[in-house]
Amino acid sequence: MKKQLFVLISLMLSTLPLSVSAHGKHIGYDIIDVKNGGTITGQVTFTGNDPAPQVFPITKDMEVCGETREIDFVKVDKSGGLTDVVVYLENVKKGKPFSNTQKKVTVEQKACDYGPLLSVMVEGNKLEIVNTDNVAHKMHAYEMRDMGAKKTMFSISQPPEKNRVVTKEVDLKKGEGIMMQCDQHEFMKGFMFMAKNPYHTLVAEDGSFTIDNIPPGYYTVKAWHGTLKKHPQLPKFVGMNQTVTVNLEYSK
Repeated sequence: MKKQLFVLISLMLSTLPLSVSAHGKHIGYDIIDVKNGGTITGQVTFTGNDPAPQVFPITKDMEVCGETREIDFVKVDKSGGLTDVVVYLENVKKGKPFSNTQKKVTVEQKACDYGPLLSVMVEGNKLEIVNTDNVAHKMHAYEMRDMGAKKTMFSISQPPEKNRVVTKEVDLKKGEGIMMQCDQHEFMKGFMFMAKNPYHTLVAEDGSFTIDNIPPGYYTVKAWHGTLKKHPQLPKFVGMNQTVTVNLEYSK
């Protein structure tokens, strides 16, 4: 009888959707076999005058950092397409598996710069912070909330002679992304989007994007940019085997 009960329970568990967990915490997403999934495609654009790159004078560690730093936080091409944006579906509870299976995302501090300017990390994975410069850095990570509000998450000192590699577990409370800034070099900035489901993508240089294998249903399509505050979003229904076009627009 016990053996039959064990077999029955095993069969029941094998038919359940696979829950995605990280560091022992359930993040509320189930992997299922998506049949007749749909696709969302479109472009993220910017209207208004394209903001000029910001120029920062450098007054310390110039042998490594240089004398000035120019950063184009809002990159717009001739057609108005905006890059350095993540497009994602909000609050998706089940669907396809994550394509990015790496358990660790690395941010390198090199020549007093964070590169790339924007990266994506799956919620629950670990963040590896590397200092390859022969100067001290102090990464200050902020949780980014609505309309650009920021809350300190952690601050890590990395002198050149020790702590060159530090690993952190990242847990966002309310926000969708992180701003990284060096307290030693204020011009050093980087951004990271925290993905809670696999329905997200970095846009191409012209702002175009595609998200596929979506279970039929209603979704909110959103964009996220590190420095632009009011993020566009649109509700959209995706039908079986349907391709839906969604264009999202930022404005100055």
